[in-house]
Amino acid sequence: MLSLSKLGPAGAQYYLATVAAGASPGARLIEPDGFWLGRAASEHLGLDGTVSPAGLRAVFNGCDPASGGLLLDERSRRGRRIAAYDCTFSCPKTVSLLFALGPEEVRPVVRQAHDSAVAAAVSYLERQAARLVGTSAAGRRSVAADGFLAAAFVHRSSRAPDPHLHTHVVVANMVPSLDWGWRALDARRLYAELTTTAALYETHLRHELTRCAEVRFRGLEGRAWADVAGLDPAVAPAFSRRSREIRRALAESRLDERAARMVADVTRPPKDLAVAFEERLAEWRERGYRAGLSAGSLAAAVGRRSLGSSPEGPALEQAVALALSRAAERSFTRSDLVRARCATAQEGRLVHEVERDVDELIANSAAIGRGDGSDIVARARPSRDGTVRYTTRAMLRAEHRLLEAVAARPGRFGFISYEASGRLAALEQVSRLGRAGPGVLAVAPARAAARELEALTGVETVERLEFVPRGTATLLVVNPHGLRIGELERLLDPALAGRVLLFTPPRAFVRDDLLGGVAALAPEQVPLPPGPHDEVAGRLCLGDVRVLLARGTAALAPLAVGEAGEMSSRRHPVVLVSGDVAVRAELRRACAKHPGLTSSAVLDPMRLGRRLGEDRGTMGEPLHVVVVGGAAELRLGQGRLDALARTHVLATPCVTERDAGAAYEAVVGRVAGLVRPSRLVRELGVPSRDPAGRDAWQKRAVLTLARGRGLAEGRDLGRGHGLGLAGTESRGLGHGSDRSLGR
Repeated sequence: MLSLSKLGPAGAQYYLATVAAGASPGARLIEPDGFWLGRAASEHLGLDGTVSPAGLRAVFNGCDPASGGLLLDERSRRGRRIAAYDCTFSCPKTVSLLFALGPEEVRPVVRQAHDSAVAAAVSYLERQAARLVGTSAAGRRSVAADGFLAAAFVHRSSRAPDPHLHTHVVVANMVPSLDWGWRALDARRLYAELTTTAALYETHLRHELTRCAEVRFRGLEGRAWADVAGLDPAVAPAFSRRSREIRRALAESRLDERAARMVADVTRPPKDLAVAFEERLAEWRERGYRAGLSAGSLAAAVGRRSLGSSPEGPALEQAVALALSRAAERSFTRSDLVRARCATAQEGRLVHEVERDVDELIANSAAIGRGDGSDIVARARPSRDGTVRYTTRAMLRAEHRLLEAVAARPGRFGFISYEASGRLAALEQVSRLGRAGPGVLAVAPARAAARELEALTGVETVERLEFVPRGTATLLVVNPHGLRIGELERLLDPALAGRVLLFTPPRAFVRDDLLGGVAALAPEQVPLPPGPHDEVAGRLCLGDVRVLLARGTAALAPLAVGEAGEMSSRRHPVVLVSGDVAVRAELRRACAKHPGLTSSAVLDPMRLGRRLGEDRGTMGEPLHVVVVGGAAELRLGQGRLDALARTHVLATPCVTERDAGAAYEAVVGRVAGLVRPSRLVRELGVPSRDPAGRDAWQKRAVLTLARGRGLAEGRDLGRGHGLGLAGTESRGLGHGSDRSLGR
C-alpha cells in the first residue's frame, strides 16, 4: 500500500522523534536511522547515508542539508506552505506479522525485501514524477527535473500500536534543473503515478520474499497485492486496531468509507514513545495465540515450494486484457499496462522486469500477437497531455464495425452534446425526451452516475448495457467514451434499441476517434420544444423523507431554493447539496436572488460530510438538508442518511407503457428507490442493482407504504401531469394535502 500526505515546514519533528540522534530524553521507541534517497540528493548535493536532524530541518526550510545555504530563492520560499510530501510504503499486514513475530532468521530477509521494493518503486516514481513548472517564451509548462531530494525513515509499528512495517519516504518540495535551478515540485504527476508505484512496490516485495524466503502468496484476483499463504487472513484484524478505531469513528459519525481519510486525520493519536519495539513483542505474541497465530504457523509460511511461474505469453495476454477492461476511451496508457502486469505476476517481479515486459510488449506486439486481434497498437491520436494511448486490433475492428453500422443506418444513431456550461440545458432536453414518448431508457457507467441521472431527469437509468431490455425505443448512452469492446458489440445488435443517442460533451468527439466518426455520420438530436417547468408537479411524504417532484430539470434549482428559503424563514439551519457541479452553480445563482440565503449554503457532498462531523455533539437545531437528486448524491452510508432531516427535489419519473395501469404507484416506487427512506431500507434492504430486482423492490415499497399509511399525495399528481404519460389515471395510496408535508 502507498499513501501520500502533505507536510508543512514544521513536519520534520515527527521523523526525528524516533531516531537516536533526535529522540527526546526518556524516549524508548528508537527506530532505524533515516537515509537519503533520490538522484538530486546523491548527484547534486553529494548526500549519502544517514540523515542528520539538522540536515532534515534544512530540507524542510528549503536549504542545502550539508552547507545550510539556500536552495530556493526568496520568491519561492515566501508563503511556502508545503515543505515536503510523505510517501508511505506499507507492507501487507501478514508480511508485517512475519517480520515482527516470524522466525528469527526470516526477519532480516523481510526487512531487506521491503527496503529493496521501496528503493525500486521510488526510482520509478522519480523517473515519472520528478517535474517542475518552467516558464519560457512559450508560457508555463511542466518539464522534467533531475530527480528527488528525499529521506527515508523505516518504522516497525503503527500508532495503535500493532506490527506494521512501513517506510516514510519524505520527498522535498524542491527539485533541481539545469535550466531553472531549484524550483518547487510539480506534484501533479506524483499523485497521478501513485497507484502504479504502489503496484510496483507490492510486486517487487512479493518477488523478493518468494525468491529469498520461499514465501507463497494467495491469489491476486486482479489486484497487485496479496496476503501470505499459510497464514489465516482472519488474524489480521486482531493486529489492525487502528483500522477498527477508524471504522468505529465512521459508524459513530454515520459516515461511509469515503470519509475514512478525513476521520483518520481527526482521530490520529500521538505515537507512544515510552515503549520500545522489542518490548511489544511478548504482548503481540500473546495476542496472536488468542487469534490462532502460532509460532508453528509463522514458521510454516516460509520455505514453501514455489508453484512455478506461469507461462509468460498467457500472463502478458491477461495483462493486456485487464488493462483494456479497466481503462477509459477503449485504450490504455503505459502506466495502465504496468499495473495490469503487476496484477498478473503471481510470484512477483522486479520493478525493472515489469517495465521491461511492458516496453517489449508495446515495441513488439508480436510477443503476444497470434493474429487473434490481441496485438497492441498505438492510437493514432495522443492524449491532450502528450501521453500515448494504446489499444488492440480487436478493439479497432469493433469500432470499425460500429462506424459501418452508423453509416448504413444514420437515423438509428444520434447524439446530444453540451458545453461545460450547458449541462443542465442538455439534461432538461433528456428530461423532455423521456416525456415525449414511452420506451426511453438511459445507461450510465456506474451506480452513482446512474442514480444521479435518473434523479435529475426522471428517465429510468441502468448502469450496464446488459440490463437494457430488447425492444427499447430510445437508448441514451452517457459517457460513451468509456464503453468496452463487448458493449460496442452489443450496441450493434439491432434488437437492442430502435434509436441510440450518445450523451457527451463535444470535447469527447475531439479526443475520441470513434465518437468523432459517429458525430460526422450521425445527426445531432434536434432540441425538443420547451415544456412547462415553472411549478411543482407533486409532493410526496415517504415516512421521514419529504420529496418535491419537478416537471423537468429546469425546475429543480428554483424548487430547491424555495424549499430552503422557507425552512430558513422558520429559523431552521439549512443547506442545499448536489453532487453535480453544474447544479451547484445554478443553486448558487438562485440563492443570490433569494432573501435570507447565500451561496455559502450550497455544499458538495464532501463538504457536507465535514459539516456533519463538525456539528456532531452540538446542542443546536438539527441541520435540514435539501438535496437536488437522490440519496446517492449525499455519498453517505444508510445510517447517516437515517439521522438526517432531508428533503429531496427530483425530476418527476417518466413512466413507461407497462406502468400505464398503475402510473402513480410506479412513480412512488421509483422515487422511494432514489431517496431510500429509512423505514423501507430497514424492512426491504437497499434497492437491487439489476432492473428486475429494482422493479420487485419498488413494488414491495409501494405495498409497504400503503400498508403503513406512510404516503401522502400532493396536488397535480393524479392525472399524469409531469409523469410523461398523458391521460394516466392515478390509483392513490392515501391522500393528503400540502399540510401533510409541513407546508
